[in-house]
Amino acid sequence: MFKVEEKSSADGRATGVIFMRPDSIFEGRIYRQTMLRQHYSEVTASVERYIFTGTLAQARMIVHEELGCSTECCPHCNQL
Repeated sequence: MFKVEEKSSADGRATGVIFMRPDSIFEGRIYRQTMLRQHYSEVTASVERYIFTGTLAQARMIVHEELGCSTECCPHCNQL
């Protein structure tokens, strides 16, 4: 599994990380400020939310939505 993208919310209180698993499924994880860790792959108990989807665009849209992202704040959101 490797990290594809990492994004923080505008207020810095949450972080979303998207991974691609060996089976080609994208996995998104949302971490809140009190739960942030340096090594995401080693800490699963701190994950507030898991997202599994078949495409990067879907994973990105859901993660960005969870972070309160809008089309004004993020070039990735403008491309969706």
